[in-house]
Amino acid sequence: MKSTPASVVAQLLPKTREADDPDLSVTLHAVTGALVELGVADMAGITERRGQEEFSSTAATDDSVERADCLQYRLNEGPCVQAIYDQGIIVSNDVAVDPRWPRWGPQVQSLGVRAAMGVHLFTTQGAIGALNLYNRETQDYTSGDLELAKIFGSHVSIMLAHQRNDQNLWNAVDARHRIGQAQGILMQKYAIDETAAFGVLRRLSQTQNIKLHMVADEIIRIRAVPESPWRVKPSRIPRGADASGCVCGRRWPAPPE
Repeated sequence: MKSTPASVVAQLLPKTREADDPDLSVTLHAVTGALVELGVADMAGITERRGQEEFSSTAATDDSVERADCLQYRLNEGPCVQAIYDQGIIVSNDVAVDPRWPRWGPQVQSLGVRAAMGVHLFTTQGAIGALNLYNRETQDYTSGDLELAKIFGSHVSIMLAHQRNDQNLWNAVDARHRIGQAQGILMQKYAIDETAAFGVLRRLSQTQNIKLHMVADEIIRIRAVPESPWRVKPSRIPRGADASGCVCGRRWPAPPE
């Protein structure tokens, strides 16, 4: 991946909106196709989880994706299978020598796969699959690549959650997506890693007694660590506050006119 996260996201979203279709598979194909077109990966696909141990592949951009995925299901090893069970992103710069998958890695070389990322797709009810990004050459994935992968994973999770008609799942995924965006802003602006960026968010949430996703919203708005206390929209005033925004002895400044 060579493009900046912001530029890729800016190009991806219009493409998926243009392809919006009542048939989810059509839209998912548009997403994976756009990821390949924009140079995010050489090949891409999505694993859906149905039940505890039932997996199926969809929106594959290449026959090799389905074959690589199916090999993971059969061997029960590989980045997408691991990503389904583990939260976050599973990364391998060179699958051929990755000790985590001693059978899948060497076998998948014949399909043209040398590097891979598996991105956990989630809801509040548990894992629903993985976004699978494959490269034909070995890689040196960067923090920017991981940031992009998180954004794409959230994007696909929202689509799948919406298909399953669960508004609570949609809201949870969207909040996690905004937290990931805020982490990316802090990482880029202050040259810190993902763990440190989340620590900043958590400390602000704890010291200001504000929900984590609301802290993320403010960081996204101003693209920096906010001063304390900061202005919030009326809809963001915590439950239990009066009209002035006062709660538990803390006064939240009124929103700007």
